[in-house]
Amino acid sequence: MPSPTVGTPDIHASQAPMKVEADSFSAGPAQSRTAFLPFNSKVHPDDIRISGRNSVGRDRKVDLVDIEKNTDSKTKEKIVELRNGITSNGGITEAIARDVSQNEKINWSDVLAPGLYMASSKLVNGLADHRHFLYVPADGSDATVITGGPSTEPKTNGADQTKLIVDVMDLGDYLGEDRTRRGGGLTGTWELYRAEIGSNRSPEGTVNAMKRTARDINDAHLNYHFTRQNSNSVFKTIADQAMLTIETFGRPPVGIDNNLWDEMQGAPQAPSEDGNIKK
Repeated sequence: MPSPTVGTPDIHASQAPMKVEADSFSAGPAQSRTAFLPFNSKVHPDDIRISGRNSVGRDRKVDLVDIEKNTDSKTKEKIVELRNGITSNGGITEAIARDVSQNEKINWSDVLAPGLYMASSKLVNGLADHRHFLYVPADGSDATVITGGPSTEPKTNGADQTKLIVDVMDLGDYLGEDRTRRGGGLTGTWELYRAEIGSNRSPEGTVNAMKRTARDINDAHLNYHFTRQNSNSVFKTIADQAMLTIETFGRPPVGIDNNLWDEMQGAPQAPSEDGNIKK
């Protein structure tokens, strides 16, 4: 986890207004800007880019004087605690997520800058790198999780029937679900990397497109395979269709090289493989 950087701007620093495009990404294989390569240039006006340098672990620590929310002192102290906890962890834990979701006076936009994030977490005792998305609206509503994984279909005549599904849900609802198929709740830390937004793009329009791709993947009823057709394949497909650029984050996790578009159109795909993770 990167160390906090002295002098890094506050997460709620003012930004120039951004153009909000409609949900207008065309169906079909995207002319993708996604490239799992390092970069050293400014973000393109038409691009949304996710890089390691925008880890929330690099946000500066805050004090009470930094909290602009008009609320009581106890709530402000809790916001300081949560924001500094996110910085120290480089992301959110289930304890932090529940503290936010169960406190009626605190919104996700109080503790994370509004926008789109890549989340990375470890499953199967740290052996599997699971990538997904988190969106924090500016209006104070609940954060949205977009994540793929295996279903829980039972075997039929001894044959595995596990399907690849995509969940798009409020984070509060996600915490209330039985996540045993994913490894049991918000496991460990979701390391968070904030997206850089080009001047011609916006999180809102992009998230609409991402939700549509999630529906398309679900409608295709694809098989789940632990190494070949998995949650990281969902991440890759959604990133491509929304024309995101993703920096290299160490060794690529299994499945992330598989854009599912061809399989969604009926091309041969990996067989079902039981990916349900038992405690």
